[in-house]
Amino acid sequence: MKSKRPPLVCLHGGPGGNSTGLIRTLKALSKDRQIIFYDQYGSGKSNFNPQQQQQQQQQQQQQQQQQQPEQKNPYNPYKTEYYVDELRMVLDTLAPQGAHILGHSWGNVPLFEHLVNDGQCVSAVFGSPLLDSQRWMNDATRLLLDLPISKNATIIEMVKLKISHDFYVKEKRTEKEEEYLIKYGPAMDAFYQKHCFGKDGAPPKVPFLYHFGNLISYFISRPKFPDKLGDAYLEMWGPTEMQCTGTLKEYSATARLFQLAHVPVLLTCGRDDTATPETVTHFAKMMGENATVEIFEESAHSPHRSENIKYQQVLNEFFNQVEGRRK
Repeated sequence: MKSKRPPLVCLHGGPGGNSTGLIRTLKALSKDRQIIFYDQYGSGKSNFNPQQQQQQQQQQQQQQQQQQPEQKNPYNPYKTEYYVDELRMVLDTLAPQGAHILGHSWGNVPLFEHLVNDGQCVSAVFGSPLLDSQRWMNDATRLLLDLPISKNATIIEMVKLKISHDFYVKEKRTEKEEEYLIKYGPAMDAFYQKHCFGKDGAPPKVPFLYHFGNLISYFISRPKFPDKLGDAYLEMWGPTEMQCTGTLKEYSATARLFQLAHVPVLLTCGRDDTATPETVTHFAKMMGENATVEIFEESAHSPHRSENIKYQQVLNEFFNQVEGRRK
């Protein structure tokens, strides 16, 4: 499509998600502008295994019979910097004249880091944003504990229990993890149903293992988990929404949000979102007067799906307003 209006570049959630949900729900916006979707590294079959990489390096070293310094930290693309570079390659190649950029959930991390490191955009949409890992974990824990079903179990034990990556492989689960599955499964199902899937677009009711053996598969379109290393979600985030053990564990943009004061920003979330309205409103205040908030009352973590028509209207109005200022 040829259009003189700035394109929209979309970053899906995850890490390790894909653009399928965004394509289905935002493609109607392409009537007015080009929309660029891309699947980030870690999606589909673009899986990275640090152990395999290290073994390959050792084999190459032996073949070349060269003595090289020991590599204590093998190359690992599951870090924020890699995804920022990925976004910039897309922008430089497909939108060199500038673009609106929309992030969903984790996709807001590379979006934010792009902008605060001299990156450009026409406007930024932070959809259900992850911008502070500790705050995300705190909010998720509170939402879990507020569920009526959580009153029937010592849920705080569940939050503190350290789950290994092997939990996702039935044959490797420990006896303790099997007990965990039985004891806390119903509460976790209720949490994901209310705060992630929401009233619309939820999968059929399935046991807890669906979420924790295939939960992340639901989002990232993997038929099954690979070995315990090599999955973007597990390597960058961790086993549950309440537990970040990966490379994003210490991530926080909060103290730097003021640096977006010059950028037209729209922040969105659902009323029952894991990115809570309170947190998203706080982020907007930290960003300054150019940031506005839209809360979708009938939605959880995917208002672009559950309130699709309204969501598109809100985006169109925001983009038109921003482009009107530029004329």
